[in-house]
Amino acid sequence: MCLGAFGYWLYQNKTINKPEPSPQASVSFSSPSSEFIEESNESTSQTKDTEKQMGYIQKVYQKNGENYIDIDYIQYLGGEEGSKACVEDGNCVESCLQINRCLPNGYYIRNQNDKIRTFIVVKDATIFLLDFSTEEQYKKISFGNLMNTFNSSEKELLWFKQAPYSIELEEGIVTSILQRYIP
Repeated sequence: MCLGAFGYWLYQNKTINKPEPSPQASVSFSSPSSEFIEESNESTSQTKDTEKQMGYIQKVYQKNGENYIDIDYIQYLGGEEGSKACVEDGNCVESCLQINRCLPNGYYIRNQNDKIRTFIVVKDATIFLLDFSTEEQYKKISFGNLMNTFNSSEKELLWFKQAPYSIELEEGIVTSILQRYIP
């Protein structure tokens, strides 16, 4: 697996309480003090009434006093699984698999379904965005700040809108949102 120089540096210099998981892992982040828990390569994991997903957030808004996000689910795949999916989707030729050219960053993002799902976000949701200006690397923000970021036309904030996010749902309601690092 190739994470790139910066990804390797992050791995070696675990300067935060929540080390970034490998590209092929899903993430669990129930509270700000919990450690990330790496899980299987599956894009969906469920235990009782908890579901973890990854996707691109399309819209962040409030309606009738409730917080909402619209999200398009994706699969974040690495290793052989990512390479195979890349070839299956026609984004790489099989001959390139032998020389590891299909996944130059060690991961492949697959979106086989463009269905947009709408979820309520709890008022006290745990929301983290990447922040490379500090040693913490993640910055906890409010839903209002997330909404302002997504509704802003500032070019500096564009990358937040294009990044994948991990979400945690309990009984169909979003309780956690985490921006994912892409090497």
